[in-house]
Amino acid sequence: MKMKNIKLKLLMLTSVVSLVACSFGPVKQRPTVSYMIYDTAATESVPVCNNTYHSQKVIYISPMRTNVPYDTTKMFYSSSKYELNTYSYSQWAALPSDLLTQAVTKKILMACSFKNIATSLAIADANYRLVSMLVSLRQDVNQDDNTASVHMVIASELIDLENNKVISSSIFNQRVPSAVGPAGLVDGVNQLTNKYDAELIVWLQQNT
Repeated sequence: MKMKNIKLKLLMLTSVVSLVACSFGPVKQRPTVSYMIYDTAATESVPVCNNTYHSQKVIYISPMRTNVPYDTTKMFYSSSKYELNTYSYSQWAALPSDLLTQAVTKKILMACSFKNIATSLAIADANYRLVSMLVSLRQDVNQDDNTASVHMVIASELIDLENNKVISSSIFNQRVPSAVGPAGLVDGVNQLTNKYDAELIVWLQQNT
């Protein structure tokens, strides 16, 4: 009789454990969304320069460097002066400095600013070098009225490789209003990328 009671209790315990296990089944993870940075003003077609360039010289575009903490794919926002947070389920598709370098290179190519753009393997052929640093890339959120703006700061130097001297320096420091959230951050960054690229072309052509 005792053996039957023990077996019955074990059977009931097994059933309870099975039910608990089913109720705590695998939790579906929220996917992380990856975003690109584009110069939306740039065309996708091949540039038609017809051998007409602003400068007949060659430029080398150094990969953009990045200040901490922006040397990551995380997307940052700030809701107070000394606080910096990240959007949990959103990220850049690559380092923002790499995405911006791609956008800048394409813009310079499409603008027919230089006869050629040197690669890292052919830097010895270059006359100029563009060096840039991403200083800030974040969304500032005002929680009082639920508004936001995107802030981008990029410092650039144009170097004459014939004498290794800095020809000119430039700091792009602008912000644009945006919707609150990662999608608003992306839209704002793309708007600022358009502005940065346009100002960069003017600055380069004024100094070469």
